[in-house]
Amino acid sequence: PGKQSGHINVLELVAFFNYFRSLAAFSDRHGHRLLHVLDSRVCACVLSKGRSSSKLLNRVLRRILGVSLAADFYVIPLWTISGWNFADAGSRTFCPADNT
Repeated sequence: PGKQSGHINVLELVAFFNYFRSLAAFSDRHGHRLLHVLDSRVCACVLSKGRSSSKLLNRVLRRILGVSLAADFYVIPLWTISGWNFADAGSRTFCPADNT
């Protein structure tokens, strides 16, 4: 459970898209700027530029653009190092059992 096939950068951008789409569902938030902290430099740079050389990332970016235009959102991505990202704390505490 929790494992999907795909490149990590694409999966992180899809996770942002799902979050972004859920925000757009509320009409009282339309027309706002969204400052979003990411610990993936690739995703932050791709979101700020709006395009990528990767076809898979561009596919997700087009979906984000559609939601952004429909909800009148402006995304301001902010990159941080993973150690400072408090949202990842739950996934960083897991230590797999040593099977030796």
